[in-house]
Amino acid sequence: MPGLENPDTPVPGEGIRLPETDEWIAANTEALELPFKWTRLTGGTSNLTYAIEDAQGRRAVVRRPPTGKLLPKAHDMVREHKILVGVAPTRVPVAQPLALCSDPEVTGAPFYVMEFCEGMSISEPMTPFRDMPADIRPRIGASMVEALATLHALEPEKVGLAELGRPDGYVARQLNRWYDSFQRSNEVADLDLPQIAEAFEALSARIPDQGPARICHGDYAPHNLLISDVGEVVAITDWEIGTLGDPLADFTYFLLAWSREETRSPQAFLDGSPGDGYLPRSELIDLYEERSGRKLDELWFYAAFNTFKSCCIMHGVYGRFRGGVRGTQGLDLGVMRKWIESRAEATTWAVGLL
Repeated sequence: MPGLENPDTPVPGEGIRLPETDEWIAANTEALELPFKWTRLTGGTSNLTYAIEDAQGRRAVVRRPPTGKLLPKAHDMVREHKILVGVAPTRVPVAQPLALCSDPEVTGAPFYVMEFCEGMSISEPMTPFRDMPADIRPRIGASMVEALATLHALEPEKVGLAELGRPDGYVARQLNRWYDSFQRSNEVADLDLPQIAEAFEALSARIPDQGPARICHGDYAPHNLLISDVGEVVAITDWEIGTLGDPLADFTYFLLAWSREETRSPQAFLDGSPGDGYLPRSELIDLYEERSGRKLDELWFYAAFNTFKSCCIMHGVYGRFRGGVRGTQGLDLGVMRKWIESRAEATTWAVGLL
């Protein structure tokens, strides 16, 4: 699971009421016995996630929304738990859900309990893997692709997730959603990017036909995966924005996250990897096509769509920081601004390939 914030701190603090939460978990899970030791897990900035260890040394994970006022439909633990319940009996690697508390009176908000999965989580760059044997490094990317292809093979109605989202028009809805977000944050961000409006128009006019809707993670990237010491995906984490949609958009999002270097030529894009023996994007594409049975004939559309999407998302985050909605302590807004400008240029480049 994500890193431990302070393994010696027994009291959870933010967002957890004791002893109410302890008592609820003990009464609603089969194998966990009081007392519990709580530890905050780090690595995410959205929901609050804790590891608990019971009297017999057995561990589990508790996940709840952040404290304070939340946007409508955001941080929905009941929905996230439902996805895990649907996916867990399949071959998709996820933590097994153990219990859901939908009563906000227990700890201030709905929360759920899932098994603790042992594995490495990574952020950017992929430094925790640098000491792994060279022969294991190619397996990491291959395992990530295989896990995603396994998810995309599921038929939503057969795992109780047919109502997870609208099955059609995924890319069009995403384009409108994120462009609207971009426009809303424009004034406070004070960052002139006319190419984003141009990209929105170009992409909206070129949306490929969508095949059958599949369960899409929405943020499938190395930082949301737990990896074993032999390079296998142990669990896909953080299902907060999972929905039904276009699996090719989901996979191409992962391709962009695989290497953070901006590229300005098709071959450089396909050759991109984190380095040090990891697979290039071209091999990940071949493997996904083989395992999923889908052809990524519209690669450059999906690459442009996802660079556009990531630019709009970060633009909104930047605007919230500048507007004082989130504190800026320890944050370099100048670096963030340059990243957004660079991603806007990458969007223009990718749109130019359509």
